[in-house]
Amino acid sequence: MKKILSRCKVFVLILSLGLALGCCAKSVFAYSEEDVTQIAQYYFQSWKETDFQEYIDSGLINDEELLKQYAGWQEIKGQIGAFKEESEVRVEEVGNTIVVNLAEDFDNASLNFAVTFDKALAEQDPFSAIMAIDAEIPGAGGGKASMQKAGINTLMGMGIVFLVLVFISFVIGLLKYVPAFLEKKKSEETGPGTLSADSGILPVEEENVTSDTELVAVITAAIMALRAEEGRGDGSGFTVRSIRRRRG
Repeated sequence: MKKILSRCKVFVLILSLGLALGCCAKSVFAYSEEDVTQIAQYYFQSWKETDFQEYIDSGLINDEELLKQYAGWQEIKGQIGAFKEESEVRVEEVGNTIVVNLAEDFDNASLNFAVTFDKALAEQDPFSAIMAIDAEIPGAGGGKASMQKAGINTLMGMGIVFLVLVFISFVIGLLKYVPAFLEKKKSEETGPGTLSADSGILPVEEENVTSDTELVAVITAAIMALRAEEGRGDGSGFTVRSIRRRRG
């Protein structure tokens, strides 16, 4: 899990840097040493955190040359050990290119990490101006590996896909909280004093006592008048005790 979060952070930083540099691109043709240095350092961070053997074993890459590049990088990573610190940063122009050299110290060896930019493109958009990345262990018998632009693009593309998959997994994981959230919101809208039909308890309707009393009086008067007409007395002893309503 720690490795996944670390990779996500690296790719987010690289993407953020690319967007920032793209938005802030200048019309003046003069590259920024700070920009190209930051890009080189972000790519080193990505290189350091990437397990190239996973890409090799994934079966998603069919380019033999690219697989050879990844194998070379993985071999170097197996030789240098754990990262210690960055000891030097040097930016130099070589012909029509700009080379950012990073001297990185590891437990078992030092590493020269060089990122080459196309100078003309770097003056406008340094993030898209990367031509190659080289990693070399100096000294006799030291390893060396290089990656051209196609390999860099493939690596970043797969990294972005990986980041998107992690984000989708995160969103799917949050879906389990949706029913509880909706239930809580529904209970807040309903309120504690309101009874729903699902509870099985129906609200009791209050009887209109005034209307029933008037109804009894009218019925009693009508019965008394009827008895008087039929000669069965004035109905003074007659009392209505209850009235039942017929349903249906």
